[in-house]
Amino acid sequence: MIFSNHRKNFCNRWLYSEFKRGGNGMIENPMVLPNKRFDPVEPKVIGTCEGCGEDVLHYEEAIEFDGDVLLHDEFDCITEYVRRHSTEVIYDY
Repeated sequence: MIFSNHRKNFCNRWLYSEFKRGGNGMIENPMVLPNKRFDPVEPKVIGTCEGCGEDVLHYEEAIEFDGDVLLHDEFDCITEYVRRHSTEVIYDY
């Protein structure tokens, strides 16, 4: 964005006066002020993943299996659950 000389001079004078006053030279941005609408909320835990053992949060994708098993919708969690709850079969030829 190209500023006119007048605007550049105003900004430089303002920053210099802020510096001399001991201010930080920054204008408060209303986008970063406390705002209930945009402030982060504590994530809600909906259960524990049977694959990895970590909490499943309300915004994560998850799979409910057999009505009582909750798994993250991730390859590692599903694989770990299946390995723990299945029987390894070794065929002897």
